[in-house]
Amino acid sequence: MPAYAYELRRGDQIVATGHMSQKVPLVAGEPIMIEGHHGIVRSVSSQMDAGEFRVVVQLMPNGTAAEAYIERSRELGVQDTWSSRLFS
Repeated sequence: MPAYAYELRRGDQIVATGHMSQKVPLVAGEPIMIEGHHGIVRSVSSQMDAGEFRVVVQLMPNGTAAEAYIERSRELGVQDTWSSRLFS
């Protein structure tokens, strides 16, 4: 199970950091929700010295943008992975 060190960003400002593990690997461009905050994975890179991946998440101003992103993905036939990307 991959381990991640995450950064939640609002614009260029880092608003929170933390650590998590996830059964399914994260991919840039995917919508996710961390602790009730909607966002989009902007980058995933390895930190071999720490034994985990670094993930940068751009927070959405509200849930509507993330929901619109998911709806558009469905229209294009992209597999819905939203429910498998929820974190606590």
